[in-house]
Amino acid sequence: MYKDKRVFSLIALLMVAVLTLTACGGGNDPAAGGDRTDLIVGHGADATTLDPQDSNDQPSSRVFRHIFDNLVDFDKDMNIVPSLAEDWEVEEDGLTWNFKLKEGIKFHNGDELTSEDVKFTIERYKETGLVAHMLGLVESIEIVDDYNFKLKTSEPFAALLPHLAHNSTGIMSKAATEEAGQDVGQKPIGTGPYMLEDWKAGDNIVLKRNDDFHGELPYMETITFKVIPEANNRTISLETGEVDIIYQVDPEDQGRIEEDENLVYYTSPAFSIQYMGMNTAKEPFNDVRVRRAINHAIDKEELIEIILRGSGTPATQVLNDSLLGHNPEIEDYKFDPEKAKELLAEAGYPDGFEAELWTNDNQIRVRMTEMIQAQLREVGINLTLKTIEWGAYLDDTATGLQDMYMLGWSISTADADQGISGLYHSKNLGSGGNRSFYENDRVDELLDLGARENQDIEQRDKYYQEAQQIIVDDAVSVFTYWDSYNAGLQPYVEGFSIEPTGFIDLTTVSFK
Repeated sequence: MYKDKRVFSLIALLMVAVLTLTACGGGNDPAAGGDRTDLIVGHGADATTLDPQDSNDQPSSRVFRHIFDNLVDFDKDMNIVPSLAEDWEVEEDGLTWNFKLKEGIKFHNGDELTSEDVKFTIERYKETGLVAHMLGLVESIEIVDDYNFKLKTSEPFAALLPHLAHNSTGIMSKAATEEAGQDVGQKPIGTGPYMLEDWKAGDNIVLKRNDDFHGELPYMETITFKVIPEANNRTISLETGEVDIIYQVDPEDQGRIEEDENLVYYTSPAFSIQYMGMNTAKEPFNDVRVRRAINHAIDKEELIEIILRGSGTPATQVLNDSLLGHNPEIEDYKFDPEKAKELLAEAGYPDGFEAELWTNDNQIRVRMTEMIQAQLREVGINLTLKTIEWGAYLDDTATGLQDMYMLGWSISTADADQGISGLYHSKNLGSGGNRSFYENDRVDELLDLGARENQDIEQRDKYYQEAQQIIVDDAVSVFTYWDSYNAGLQPYVEGFSIEPTGFIDLTTVSFK
């Protein structure tokens, strides 16, 4: 498996990820961590499910990633390393992968992990998983014995190992999953460092340490994920000492945390894009001239300066320049309201039209929609804004009810296949990630070629570059900005980090 130098250019930045520590003393006593072993985290949305195969959203995965283990994982430098599988090799045919499991690993219910559980998980994933396409080239899995199995692909599969490290491919207990039936999302049984203790929907999720964990035991006995949708309230909860960590610090609150000598502001690079999608299956968004007009009518610089206080980077495409497949030749749509009006007139909308713009209850996105509404009004497009609770938002956008919508996408495999295919391959319409319902045969072909090319890295790069150029020419989305990850911490929190994939491993957190 290759390692691309652009991935490591971003990883190098992680070494200097900004941990803004202002002076110490006063206010919240750093000793408040003390001997506590209960970590409390404030985040913006509740999980929709704790079934890794039935979820494709970050709030859910940041919880269940602590419950389930994958066959392989990423280390801090984004190299593939063993997890449940201790060894693997691919045969000369490039299609047959031999895996060996670690022995003696127990699920939370006491059952031992075997190849049968792996086979069950992968077959269930391919049949029912929301992101089943990620293992679409996996043809079969053959059990050799309790700890050895063969995974066969229909064609060479360059992204297999990164995809096996994705949040959604956590290995599930066959017996426990079958017993739970439709309730498996509320009764998750994995092999991970934590197990579910309690879940009060819309309020909090409590995880309890798995003292029989096969790896190094985490410091914290419990982790409580407290749902605090309003960003300002999350900041207040940090200031008052109600929580130890908050995710998604609002740009308006960043300065408050940075200037508070009793708190820590953390930020790090991300493989993540924020975008506004358009439903290409609905009029008038099935006309490329309308989509291009909208791209020309939106002033990204103004959005970033006002909403993000300048902290975002205007995006030209899905993948930033740290990832394989980034196309440096792509030119962004110039902010040009007059050009937008011309294109609308050519498309038969000289007076504009009316449409809905949806977002979930994320305050940054809500403010983005308000500014976009004002900008598009200048070219005759009158938007009605609609804010929807996170779970319902995912359901409704998956069914194609929306005209336009705001979302983000985290490239959680550090690989272009998941990064682009999830959003734009026609096999992923709806819940698979392609909520723009975009279909382009050449894009599909290029993405398929990229997934299969595991020998020539430069050629693989070219496939994804061409695909991104077509997607931009088709103006499927307005790529608003490339993201970074941030958090607010109490000063006694140690060992916290956010990987560029968006994964937050709380097993390393302790209190000083």
